[in-house]
Amino acid sequence: MFSLILFLILVGGILIIFKVIDNGNHYKIAVNTENLILGHSHTMSAFNDSIIEKTLNLSDNGENYFYTFVKLKKILKSNKSIKNVFISFTNNQINSSYDSATIWSNKYINYRYPKYAANFSKDEFYVLLKNNPIAVLKAQQSAIKNNLHLVFDDEKKIVKGAYWGGFNYLERNKTDSLIKTLGKNKPLKEFEYGVVTLKYLDEIITLCNESKTNIYLVRSPLHEKCKGLNNEYFLKKILKERYPDVAFLDFKNFL
Repeated sequence: MFSLILFLILVGGILIIFKVIDNGNHYKIAVNTENLILGHSHTMSAFNDSIIEKTLNLSDNGENYFYTFVKLKKILKSNKSIKNVFISFTNNQINSSYDSATIWSNKYINYRYPKYAANFSKDEFYVLLKNNPIAVLKAQQSAIKNNLHLVFDDEKKIVKGAYWGGFNYLERNKTDSLIKTLGKNKPLKEFEYGVVTLKYLDEIITLCNESKTNIYLVRSPLHEKCKGLNNEYFLKKILKERYPDVAFLDFKNFL
């Protein structure tokens, strides 16, 4: 009985902390911001929002649409100035392995759950709990620590300070050395799409349509020998069949 009471107090405390953060003043962006860029490392390092007018880049390394959806939902609700949303859409994001690798793997739950837990609906929480309950339980300590800090420091905005992502300027260039290690880029004959990953891209598109926000899928520049391009046929196929009404801005060859 004592253990049960202690457990209920702990769960109640966590929920209260998450509720305070979710309702807090942490999601406001510059009032003149009209364009929002979201995605993984490709958009994170490709679009410098400091030189793109009225634009904010909140992309983050390895971010799956699952987490992008949670982020976008909160930002759109808190900021009515957003008119255009640009979502990274490239070859390495549609593979079936992307589900387990970047949504519920130990690494990404440990890294992302504390950042987004306060903003999860029961549906997102269930996805993680169903696929990796141990990692979710282990991540609670970090989630409490991170969110308690935000409770007592309202000036630390979640959308600032790279907490939810931001432009990452890269000075290194290893293209020549990487090319030497690459073999011939053979197109795939069979391919399996990421079911959960694409489900949440669908949710992102629906969210933008419902909020009357323009949405664009964007592919950042890629070298012609990039190994990820071996599923190019399947990327074009799903664009045509699943997203025919969504504008696709393809900068793949923009080098």
